[in-house]
Amino acid sequence: AVVLDGQHGFAKRADGFVYNLDIGSGREPPFGLTLALKEAREHQRAPSALALQSTSADGSLVALAAQWQSSLGMPVKPAAPPLNQFQLLLAASKSANLLTGEFAPREAMGKWMALLKPSLVVLALILVAHVGFTLIDNWRLNGERLALEREMTQVFKTAFPSAQAIVDPPLQLQRNLQQLKRDRGLPAESDAQMLISRLASLMQMLPGAAPAITALTVRDGAATLDAVLTSAEQRTGLQRAIDRLPAASVADIVSNPIPNTTGGDTKSSPLAVRITLRAGA
Repeated sequence: AVVLDGQHGFAKRADGFVYNLDIGSGREPPFGLTLALKEAREHQRAPSALALQSTSADGSLVALAAQWQSSLGMPVKPAAPPLNQFQLLLAASKSANLLTGEFAPREAMGKWMALLKPSLVVLALILVAHVGFTLIDNWRLNGERLALEREMTQVFKTAFPSAQAIVDPPLQLQRNLQQLKRDRGLPAESDAQMLISRLASLMQMLPGAAPAITALTVRDGAATLDAVLTSAEQRTGLQRAIDRLPAASVADIVSNPIPNTTGGDTKSSPLAVRITLRAGA
């Protein structure tokens, strides 16, 4: 049985299953009805005939049944059921509320969402504002960085016009400045570390026990180290090493003998020396 009601309708199978249909403006059968009949034929459950019924008495049901019979390839006959029965069925199908039982919305959750909605809106606005201000700050800082890089590059080109590639202007400027200082005999920032490292290596090369260091100064590109040697062999080895280093010198500070209070021969004092090492040695 197929019941029509304007642009809507439903088809009811013999087992009570109901299809809701949308009726087009033409006289062709609904697409949903065509699919339902195709499925029924595939499962060997095709109806023997369709009973076409309508809630309106417009007199066109006979012509529509003939058109559907030709299109569907099965008998379609008009029928005239009691109007009130199908009107009640259609009204019930249109007004049925499926959100019942387990599918009913939770009222408590709805109330909480209604209470939290203003706070969520405020949080969303704060988040959007924070992201916007962050993007603006990043854009401003990026502009300042680019301006500083352009300025540093211009300063580097002015100071060193012969430079071919400029990759890191601050680092290249610092290196070139240190090289200029070395070329002109001026102390560079790295000279102090280099001089101290060389003096430490010099002390480690001496034979015997390690000498005691009493003072260390670095000034004007020169390092001065005062140490107390433990033996004459150390003094001889130190002198040989100093002779191999340009711009380096060693001088004795104390070499007075100390009388032996217990009697016997006098005893020599520890050998105190001053080592001077200049940059470039």
